[in-house]
Amino acid sequence: MSDPRTPIDAVLVKHGLTAEAFCERLGLSPDTLRKWRKGLRAMSYPLAIRCEQEFGIPRHELRPDIFPAPRRRSPAPRKEPVSAPPA
Repeated sequence: MSDPRTPIDAVLVKHGLTAEAFCERLGLSPDTLRKWRKGLRAMSYPLAIRCEQEFGIPRHELRPDIFPAPRRRSPAPRKEPVSAPPA
């Protein structure tokens, strides 16, 4: 699998895991994983959190419907240096 299609596929490649090993680590059935990968079933809230902690997959990539993507913070406005009053 050279071009991961889903965040889960990317984790399998990155960590060198088989689908079976991934399921074993999370206590899932292979059928559940298959349904996630095909988009037939959504990952539960607790499992999205656990995948983020265990594998570093951002939760908003796993469940964008319940976890909004983090907003980018705009840089703070630059303050002009205060000049000393003329002597």
